[in-house]
Amino acid sequence: MSSAWRRRAAFGSSTLSLRHIGLWLIYAFAGHGPRFPWPLPATLGWGLGLAIHGLVVWLGTSHRGRDWESRKIEEYMREEQAAGRVGKR
Repeated sequence: MSSAWRRRAAFGSSTLSLRHIGLWLIYAFAGHGPRFPWPLPATLGWGLGLAIHGLVVWLGTSHRGRDWESRKIEEYMREEQAAGRVGKR
């Protein structure tokens, strides 16, 4: 399973959590008179964080680049082969 797929799956689960918990909080608060709607700023803040997370996941805007993980693994494998340690324990 690729790391991009895992990041997208984690983003999907975060989205579902926001939807369910945010809606539940707003519903639970709905009939309690004219007090400050505390679930609203919490839900909006969570939504903003989720939107930023979505941009990073779907647009691949990482400081390391899109294929950093693959390049790093290949680099480690070349170093191991050069040192003659591949397959020896």
